[in-house]
Formats: sequence, structure tokens, C-alpha cells
Amino acid sequence: MEFFLHRIIIIFLLGSIITLSAAPINKIYDVQSGMVEYNISGGGNFTNELNITFSGTSQLQFKDWGKVSLIEKRLVALTDGTLHHIEETHTLEKNLNKKQFNVDFKTKKILEHALTKGSIPKNITKGLHFTKEVRIANVPCKMWEAKGIKKCLYKGIPLLESYRVLNTVYVKQATFISLDTNRSKATCVLPDYPIYPMALITHSVKTKNKKTPKLFFRHFIEVFSELQQYTQEHNLTADTLPIKKKTYFMHKLGKNIFQTQKRLLPQVLRSMKESRVCLQKSQTSISAKCCIIDLNQLEEDFFKSRRYKIDDWNSQSAIQFLNQLDENILNLERKMKCIRSAKHIDDLSGCMQ
Repeated sequence: MEFFLHRIIIIFLLGSIITLSAAPINKIYDVQSGMVEYNISGGGNFTNELNITFSGTSQLQFKDWGKVSLIEKRLVALTDGTLHHIEETHTLEKNLNKKQFNVDFKTKKILEHALTKGSIPKNITKGLHFTKEVRIANVPCKMWEAKGIKKCLYKGIPLLESYRVLNTVYVKQATFISLDTNRSKATCVLPDYPIYPMALITHSVKTKNKKTPKLFFRHFIEVFSELQQYTQEHNLTADTLPIKKKTYFMHKLGKNIFQTQKRLLPQVLRSMKESRVCLQKSQTSISAKCCIIDLNQLEEDFFKSRRYKIDDWNSQSAIQFLNQLDENILNLERKMKCIRSAKHIDDLSGCMQ
């Protein structure tokens, strides 16, 4: 009897071990570790006189089947035409143990916050349908599509993501893939910056940040989601969308650029006038160059260019420079009433013609 009892216990323990070893691993990707590098491109038109172009790179590092991941992105959004603006962003986020760490390279800080159930995607192909199999960066992947969106996945890893909002498109496509290799680069390590839990960020800082326009790509995805929901609810496509709604979504898409320009243009005018007063008193090229430092820095920050250059400062060159600056001041001053009353990006684009 004792022999049979021991045998039953052993079988029970073996069964428990088998059951435990067969327990499913909570995978995000069906690959244990890897690194993927991407190219970012795209763009489109807001109006006949205003367009935007995307360019950049991105990198995904992951291990433990994707439970630990690091996503770095460098993106340039260039607005050109009647309005000129360039937005350069460098973002880095790490996901670990249901927490997300976002790096702020300007302040050299890392913000930590918990990922809620709603913020963790369970099925990235939900609402999409399989269309075909293609090869990207010499790796086969399955293409999933819906209105305005394409995703090509290899074992759950995105090799292509494409989003379209009316006539503006954003594309991120893999250019290099390295999987299940112990590469020193795929470390998922954050910069050596101090980490601050979001709960410790003061209310005043949060309020201040709300006034700052969102990064264009984040805003782009929000508008894309709203457009998707509207077209699905009303059984429409981008082609059958009423003109009034198309205009609404285009204005919404350009909202953060509109807000930035509304804030920027009065600053440019004020800086030009301050430089003009300073230059009127300048006697040497050194003092004249000092007068345009702030103006050029403003141009550099927002346009990535320096319009004003002083090589020499004598009576003739000073007159030429001041005349050109006066013309620019007068030109922008004439448009300020229109700029102040502009309600959306179409209005503002028209003001700057």
C-alpha cells in the first residue's frame, strides 16, 4: 500500500512539473530577442500652397520575447510653401514590467509611468484583414490592411507600418533585421539620466506642457484614429467623405503647425524690430553681428536656417541691410492683422501668400 502511495505522489509531482513547464510564455513577439532598423518617409499637402514632408529613422530592440523593448525614433517634419517650419524630434521609450520610461533629451530626464491595460496593445491586427505575403529587408512578412492603414508582420514584429490621412501618408519600413542573436547593440539600455515617476511631476509642469503643441506624428496618429472611426461609423471612404468633413480633418491635421506658427510669427516680428533698433546704433561689424544673434537663433530654431548675415558693416552695406530688414518688417507687419484673426491652417496659409 505504501509503495502504491509513493508511486501516486511521484506521478502527481511529475504531472505538476510537466504542467508547469508547458505553461504558455506571455509573448509579444514569437522571437526571443532581436533588433530592427527602420526608415521613415512620407508627407502630403495641406493646401495647394502648403505641404509637409517626413523623413527619419527608427530602431526597435527587444528581448524576453518582447516583454523588454526599446524604441528610438528620429523624425523630421518639414513644412514648406506659404509657411516654413521644421520640427525635429528625438524620442526614446523603454517598456519593462508593465512600465514605460520616456527619455527627454532636452532636460536629460527620464519619465516613468505605469502602462494601463488599455495602453498595452493585445492584438495589433485587430480590424485589419490579411491580404498577401511580401518580403521586406529579405524577410517574409504578412500584410494586414484596412482603410488608410497597412502593417506587415513577421512573427508579430512590425516590418512595415503605413498610415494615410486623406492625402498625407506616413511610412515606417524595416531596412535591417537581426533576430535571436546576442548582439552587444541590442541591450535595451537607457541613457544614464535620473528617473522621475510621473506621479512626482508637479501640476504646474503638467499645465505648462498642455499649452505646447503636440509632436506632429503623435497628433497625426490621433487624427488618423478619429478619421478611421468616423468613416467606419458612417460607412464612408476618404474618397466619399463630404467636403465639409475633409476640410475639418485637414484643419485638425494641421492644428499643431497652425498653433506653432501663430505663436512664432509675432515673436519673429518683435525680434526683427529689436534688431533694427540695435543695428541703427551699431558702428562696427562686431556690434552689428551681436544685434542679430537672437533673431538668427529664432530663425535657426524654427526654420533651421539663418536669413541674416553680416560680413562687413560700413555706410553702404549698413543702408542695404537696414533697407532689406525694413522691407521684411513691413511685409510681416501688414500680415499681422490677418495672422491674428486666422482660425485654422488654411486661413494662416492664405495670410502668408
